[in-house]
Amino acid sequence: MVAGTVNGAAELLNVSAPGVSRVMNHAESQLGIRLFTRRRGRFIPTREAKSVFSQLNEVFHKVADLQYAVDRLKQGETAVFAFASVPSIAQFILPHAVRRLRQEFPELRMDINILKIEEAIDYLLLKKGEVVAMSYKLDHPGLISHPLAVGSLVAIVPEEHELTEPGPVSLAELARYPLIGIDPADPYGSIMAAAFEEAGLALDLSIQARFAQTVHALVR
Repeated sequence: MVAGTVNGAAELLNVSAPGVSRVMNHAESQLGIRLFTRRRGRFIPTREAKSVFSQLNEVFHKVADLQYAVDRLKQGETAVFAFASVPSIAQFILPHAVRRLRQEFPELRMDINILKIEEAIDYLLLKKGEVVAMSYKLDHPGLISHPLAVGSLVAIVPEEHELTEPGPVSLAELARYPLIGIDPADPYGSIMAAAFEEAGLALDLSIQARFAQTVHALVR
């Protein structure tokens, strides 16, 4: 209908002319109506074809609008990216990641939440957000974890403490001092508890705290 001829349609679609003719014949056979009349080598659309064409145009414009919307989403325009982080990495690692995300998608709107580990499952399964950044692998049949980095276990001590000398610190040396740590029943706390258990040492926490920022402040 746009080109007026089979050859013209074939050029527009980048296909062979016989292929266009076969498709036209098949369409008319399936629809049970005549779409074109042939006149002096040109195809004149019938009234039925004009009716179909007008509706196809509406569909085409809606598809074009959809593609435009998808392209804008790819560029971060009008989209809101909802995600979350656990507190242990929310104050330092997360802001650096957000800055890089902002540089790549300057128009992207973000909705960031801070969650406890046990809250992450409901957050994702209820589709409140797309991803949760964690410092502990969470095993769940409905979720997928992707490792992004590996860190080391460190001891934090007050300034001018005798354990501030460079080099590794043994668990036996740590056990000589009052310890501030995370509940051994907590996923993070269990890592430290397992290390003490393997070393045959008792983990005696004089103060238990939940979040890394609190631990930092208490040690200071």
